[in-house]
Amino acid sequence: MSQRRTRSSGRTISRALSWALLSLGSAACGSDTNVSVHFTSGTVSETAQCRGSRGEFPLRQTDGLEVIVVVTDETTIVRANFTPGTCDDIVAGTQASVRGSNQSGRIQATEIEIGP
Repeated sequence: MSQRRTRSSGRTISRALSWALLSLGSAACGSDTNVSVHFTSGTVSETAQCRGSRGEFPLRQTDGLEVIVVVTDETTIVRANFTPGTCDDIVAGTQASVRGSNQSGRIQATEIEIGP
């Protein structure tokens, strides 16, 4: 019984420490910062509106919801054949997988993989 309590309290302390470190990290970034990492996939609903290497496009996720994906200068775009892509390669009907962060209800993409 005492081993069970020791393991349980060890996990509790570990979780509390993790939350404390995350809280300190959030405070260091500023009180109005709210970033969460997202990964989603689906079909590009409309061809991306591009301005140079920047742009945005709607992505219909597999669950039917549509999200706006923002492409920045820092976004890495890769085609299904592993060659580099550009914002202009993101066209309606293309399958896409997106990794990025939630910024004001939109996904700011860090990586986009576009398929056939």
